[in-house]
Amino acid sequence: MDNTKKYKLEESGFITNYLISGPRLREFTDDKIDKEQLRYEKYLRSIIAEKCDIMPSEKIRIGAISSIGMEWKYYYSSGNWFVDVSDFYSVLKKIDLLAAVNICVEEDMEVPAYLWTYGAVDIWLNTEHICCVQNPVYKPIFQKNMTLTLKKGENLLYIKMQNLGVRDTRNIFGIQILENINKIKILLPDAENAKPFVELARWLSNIQLKDNILNFNGLAPCDVYLIYDSRKIDLTKVEERFEKINITGKTSVLLKLGEAHIIVQGVINGQKLTRKIEVVEEVKPQYIAQKVSVEENKELIYNRIADIVQMDRGEDVGFSMYNILARKYLNRGLGVVDEKLFYETLSHIDKRIDCSDFLMCGLLRYMKNYTMEEKLFNRAKNVILNYRYWMDEKGSDGMCFWSENHALMFYSCAMIAGELYPDEYFTRFEGTGKKLFEVGRGKVVQWLTDIEDEGYEEFLSAGYMCVTFVALLNVVDFGDEELSGRAGKLQDLLLQELSLQTFKGSVIAPQGRVYRDVIYPYTQGVQALLNMIDPTVPYSISELLIFMATSKYQIPEGLVRLMNTPVKKEYSTGNALIKINKTKNYIMTSVQSPREDKSPHMWDNISLNKNVDTTTYSYIKSINEKFHGTTHFEPGVYGYQQHMWSVALDIDNVVFTNHPGGTFDGSSMRPGYWYGNGIMPAVKQQGNVIGCVYIIPNNYPIHFTHLHWKKVMFDQISKNGKWIYGDKNGSYVAVWCSEVMNPINDEMFDSEYRAYADETAYICYCSSKGECGSFEAFKEQCQTINPCFDKNTLTLTTTGDFTLHYKKMENITQFI
Repeated sequence: MDNTKKYKLEESGFITNYLISGPRLREFTDDKIDKEQLRYEKYLRSIIAEKCDIMPSEKIRIGAISSIGMEWKYYYSSGNWFVDVSDFYSVLKKIDLLAAVNICVEEDMEVPAYLWTYGAVDIWLNTEHICCVQNPVYKPIFQKNMTLTLKKGENLLYIKMQNLGVRDTRNIFGIQILENINKIKILLPDAENAKPFVELARWLSNIQLKDNILNFNGLAPCDVYLIYDSRKIDLTKVEERFEKINITGKTSVLLKLGEAHIIVQGVINGQKLTRKIEVVEEVKPQYIAQKVSVEENKELIYNRIADIVQMDRGEDVGFSMYNILARKYLNRGLGVVDEKLFYETLSHIDKRIDCSDFLMCGLLRYMKNYTMEEKLFNRAKNVILNYRYWMDEKGSDGMCFWSENHALMFYSCAMIAGELYPDEYFTRFEGTGKKLFEVGRGKVVQWLTDIEDEGYEEFLSAGYMCVTFVALLNVVDFGDEELSGRAGKLQDLLLQELSLQTFKGSVIAPQGRVYRDVIYPYTQGVQALLNMIDPTVPYSISELLIFMATSKYQIPEGLVRLMNTPVKKEYSTGNALIKINKTKNYIMTSVQSPREDKSPHMWDNISLNKNVDTTTYSYIKSINEKFHGTTHFEPGVYGYQQHMWSVALDIDNVVFTNHPGGTFDGSSMRPGYWYGNGIMPAVKQQGNVIGCVYIIPNNYPIHFTHLHWKKVMFDQISKNGKWIYGDKNGSYVAVWCSEVMNPINDEMFDSEYRAYADETAYICYCSSKGECGSFEAFKEQCQTINPCFDKNTLTLTTTGDFTLHYKKMENITQFI
């Protein structure tokens, strides 16, 4: 066999070249009823996989139809060590995926290997069934030991993965060979036809970006295209989102100014391989062009929402309820277009797709404020009476009920719908509206009481605080006087905490739940709230804020002052202890892992207790901690979407580290590449220092941590030994790492350093020209800190009194 068609393993032993078929998606239903949704979904995962003992007999050829009825194709995902076809599913699906590869050796051998997966997986080696994971899991990733008995020559490895598609679903597997890595080569089935795809993949992976020019390593082996992605969020304008340019035959391309999101696409026989590239300096904050008052700015906000016909939710699903509300308020209705969208919205609610509670929340506000044509009114009424307002009601679906924001959405919707139709029979609730109102109100009371006592679990979440904000608005506006007043105070608390963590116009904060936009704070959803408070800061679009147009809630005074006032303090929310040191030049902020304060108040997770009352919010909050991750931050615990520390010199200059949940920036995992942590570190903030220690165990597949450091956002940077230093406008930041920091280019260029090690410590230190003088003086000052990480005791120290000791903890709630 031509050795040019054989490929090496990734350096840590992962197989990264495959042919795949799928994923195939099929509707999935089951008649079993369970009043606890997480338990129900665990049951569905236990029955989703069909037993597979015999390997399907088929010819594995690119373009051929596989045993699951889909074409075989080459799999490419730049920088990914796994086969990852993860996606979001608003309704329940059955997922099937096939993969195949040949392992080539020059002598007989046995090698140990790991299978990493979230799905159910069967593996055959030379038609022998050698590995089976019967049941999928949600988290953490499952590790399976196996032995590969390889014969001299080619050995066909055939993989079948099955999974339950429900909301964010990890359709992922990886195979890691542990020994004789240099003696093993990979050969794809249908090697001759696969070769040009591999050449294209290498060409894409070798693209470099410098000075706004894309440079290619030679000519592509096929037709290639440059695609500018405007990231338009209006589903009705999806055709305007992309601009496609043929760049076949070029070895470099000068990018257009103002374009941040680039796709390079190669096409071979109709199959497309793509690589995404982000021009970080072009992801710019948006400011209002003219000076406006707060009230004038609100009208601008509402008009931006009205301008969007329908929000793109993915899966070709559009949400338009909030945009319809905006157009109704502004008297800008689209007539038959809005009527059609309204009926489509009612259909989404009736199907109970995930996040349909958001739509129900908007529908109820519409009905409270406006009249409706009789036919539409009757359809809306039927949908409301037939909705499933909680997981203990009749029906089965994939809705998320238990997160902090979803729970209040469902509770308040039940209360308002029941009050709207007190004498009507609610089908799935199996009772009258009066009774539903009583149940819903009782749950709203429990939710409010918990936040009053414990603080927010999804604290400072740039993605979810807007959702919680508008759910509270419905309680403020449609609850009784007691509930309205209590909800309003919690609104104030939410805005005060966000304002406290605002630095130079954007939220810089640790977060209970976070997404990738944490690397561009001014693009986060919560930025829309900040702009509503202060029109001089950047704006983003959150359609949810249209609720403010018809709300009696008044934003409290003093928030702008709070945003701009330096502060050094610590405070608790949920089980987290947050520290913040905000000056006019920089902000340092973090959660403490573990907490070192004396006798902290902590709430207990009761989800595993016997005979627990599953109707209480204490229980719902507990299962939410299982699913969406804990605010009880401790080293060694599996992470989810928790963001643990950030430092910023400006809103476009954010520095932090994390242990990623994926190996490339395009990962849709939770935790992701830049958001959340696979394994939580120890973190301590003291004065102008944040220290963290990461220990990665053998039962986690990704053995590196990385530093977010956008070179282009500094005026100057330099490196000296284990330190890297940055200066922006006389504000200084430095990061020390116990390991070698390797620069990596992925979706972003010159923005990342990786440390490949199982035991890694970091120190981050900040100062300013006013505090220590010149940049050179700052660098000299950093050297006097003299960080030291003792791997024997897992202790990080400095020449001062800073000490951080890593002690691995266990949290049995973090397994689903």
